[in-house]
Amino acid sequence: YHAGFGHYFLTASPEEAAAIDAGTIKGWARTGNQFKVQGVATSGYSAVCRFFSTSFSPQSSHFYTPSATECGSVKQNPNWQFEGNAFYVQSAATDGSCPANNNKVYRLYNNGQGGAPNHRYTDSLTVRSQMIGQGWIQEGAGTDGAAFCSEKTGGTSDPALALQNAQKMLSGTWSFSYTNNGSFQNDAFSFTKVVGDPASADAPPYAQGTNQYGLPVTARYNAQTAKMEIRSSFAIPATDY
Repeated sequence: YHAGFGHYFLTASPEEAAAIDAGTIKGWARTGNQFKVQGVATSGYSAVCRFFSTSFSPQSSHFYTPSATECGSVKQNPNWQFEGNAFYVQSAATDGSCPANNNKVYRLYNNGQGGAPNHRYTDSLTVRSQMIGQGWIQEGAGTDGAAFCSEKTGGTSDPALALQNAQKMLSGTWSFSYTNNGSFQNDAFSFTKVVGDPASADAPPYAQGTNQYGLPVTARYNAQTAKMEIRSSFAIPATDY
């Protein structure tokens, strides 16, 4: 949060966050809030376009959107500079709903308060209510203004067993047969280490390695369903300033 501007800022870049925390980029302080996003392009996820503007001097502002249509429109606005894709998220449905095991991330607009536009993104209903109470306008899909979705990680009822199962996966090569869009496929995974979700201490451990094509794979054996669960790379925190 920038008290002088009355603005909020969001980053999923560890380097940028470190520079802000060190005071290299002055005026900003952490709010203590963050939510989880993907740092690399992931199947089923949308790129969040990041824009920057100095057209509201002496204030500057950033803007983020996972909407390809909105991103294309803002790129045509000479007041905004496209900085690239900030991170990747699952978009909320048109009714504002999110997939299971995801939180809604709400988008709020300051309605030009202070002479410069600014948006805040939060997965907290409490923060959402506070911002609306300060005159910010709810944007996004559905009745509560969901902009996109943020993964939440559940725990495991038996952490020791989950760790044992992940460790067992480190030996040998695992062969899989599956269908993809009606086409029969074969693959083989070799796991080299056990990893945990860096954003959630109670998340079950996974085995990590590569498939037969050299692509990274993260998976775990679910003893309750007796199935192998393949997942995307772990989400990273998007930090609210």
